[in-house]
Amino acid sequence: MLLQSNQSLPAEALQLFSQHRQHRPNAKSSLNNFLIGHAIATNTNQYSPTPWVLSQEQIKRIIEATRDSNRQLLELMNETNKLRVLEDPYWWSDEAYENYRYSQPFTTTETSQILPYQLASDVFQSLGVAVQILRSKGLLPTYLQSLTSTTNNES
Repeated sequence: MLLQSNQSLPAEALQLFSQHRQHRPNAKSSLNNFLIGHAIATNTNQYSPTPWVLSQEQIKRIIEATRDSNRQLLELMNETNKLRVLEDPYWWSDEAYENYRYSQPFTTTETSQILPYQLASDVFQSLGVAVQILRSKGLLPTYLQSLTSTTNNES
């Protein structure tokens, strides 16, 4: 089985969330992550990579701080997984991260100006599909009414 790292959203989406907090007001409000991730996955537009936001010094401190608990986790694993973790330098050495480019995406303008528009376009395209599904199920009027009542409550 091929292990795959947990990938986050591209820089454009993370910038959107940082500049417009209402789209991700807290860590548990992940619906928009899902919607944007789905819109990106079902489209051919290219986005900036997920920014790497940990410095080499931070990585070193994290590895040092978690080394003992990682060793304890090994005791709970079967032999196959234990061996994979033991042989994976990303668990044990900050040197494994030397080729990662540290980025501060929210304090610099690292993404092009056109990419946020592509992101909006992809989200609208996915929203269009969702509206078609709601229409086919006879739920579009209820959805539109909920938008109207939400807008009226905010005024």
